[in-house]
Amino acid sequence: MTDKSRKAALEALNNITKNKSYSNLAAKSAFSHLSLQEKKFASRLVYGTVEKMITIDWIIDSYVKKHTPSTLKNILRLGTYQIYYMDSVPDRAACSTSVDLAKSAGKGGASGFINGVMRNIARNKSSLKLPEKDMSVKYSCPAWIVDMWVRELGQQQTVSLLSYEAEEGIVIRPNHLKDYSSDKLKKELKKRNIKYSNGEIIKEAFRINASFEEIKEGLFDEGKIVVQDEGSMAIAHIAVEDNPKSVFDACAAPGGKTAAMADILPEADYIATDIHRHRIDIMGKMFDRLNVNAKTYKFDAADRPFELEFDCVIADVPCSGLGTMFKQPDIKYNKSIEDIKSLAETQLRILKNCSKSVDTGGILVYSTCTISKAENYDVVEKFLADNDDFEIVKPTGNKTLEEAFDGIGIQLMPHIHKTSGFYIAKMRKRV
Repeated sequence: MTDKSRKAALEALNNITKNKSYSNLAAKSAFSHLSLQEKKFASRLVYGTVEKMITIDWIIDSYVKKHTPSTLKNILRLGTYQIYYMDSVPDRAACSTSVDLAKSAGKGGASGFINGVMRNIARNKSSLKLPEKDMSVKYSCPAWIVDMWVRELGQQQTVSLLSYEAEEGIVIRPNHLKDYSSDKLKKELKKRNIKYSNGEIIKEAFRINASFEEIKEGLFDEGKIVVQDEGSMAIAHIAVEDNPKSVFDACAAPGGKTAAMADILPEADYIATDIHRHRIDIMGKMFDRLNVNAKTYKFDAADRPFELEFDCVIADVPCSGLGTMFKQPDIKYNKSIEDIKSLAETQLRILKNCSKSVDTGGILVYSTCTISKAENYDVVEKFLADNDDFEIVKPTGNKTLEEAFDGIGIQLMPHIHKTSGFYIAKMRKRV
């Protein structure tokens, strides 16, 4: 692989670690000039390094006892990832290209330092053992998340969750609003020589071993397909399984769940809102591309109730996003236990406001993309304790979701359901 990929990877990693940029945005900016093959290598290098960064830093710190400037530290991180986690890269290549990367980054004076550290890491790879009892280092996850999951899920479940490695590729679904079916999608994927498998939860979800660039032209751009996590699709299926005539998606942007609901039940009336104007514009463009008939408004669901009543209201609230960290690894470094406490207060406020827009006999769906009792079960239980006119309802029509229901909600788990860690609670307003 060319040095161009590694230079782009260093640029992205510097942006992520120094400027707290989102990994997907940093990668998109840094990789714009790369070929498809170069992008694949650079993407694996960056996302893999970020995912394993706590473990990698522990390895580096075994050899470097002094402070290392950030760019040099990132060069060592990229090199260490290649040595420990990329069998396709020979150790000698990981060492030599790390030295070259230092020179190209204007750090030529540190070439000897980089070379010495990388050679030591490569030489001792088989003998250096990770600390078995330190789950944070072993699984490269912040200690506070490990502690929270052990407390809430138990040791065995936490180990299984932290051991999970997300499959490469993306999940898509056909868009029936453009008269595009699963059969048509299968034929097109076969024509493009793209391997696929059916989803674990939603039968019309397709897991494809391909990059976004490979399905953009002629499929995504024309609105024939939607890139969407199965957990997000599951929320849409649960929300419209009772065939509501009117639906309010209170925290809708970028619009994936509204689009999925309209795909399943196009005859319903949809209103989708968000607090930010630019996100509403993005949502509107998506709806136009997908032929989704929905009205959009700028609205803050945390501030007050919407002034209409609906058969179904969805509160997919802002959350810590820990359920998505297996595909977006930078998330786990940008949150804290204090964030969760603050988010839970906002989530409960949004849920209470949204409940006032539910018509008698109507459905209220609360959802997050996180694995955190404080943001999920605790919020729903507090809401129900103060609102006895609502009751929990078991979803129907999907065996996997029915089996995942635990009496209060559904916690989708990456290592079990092969999706992001979504939580979904369906409630009905009593007649």
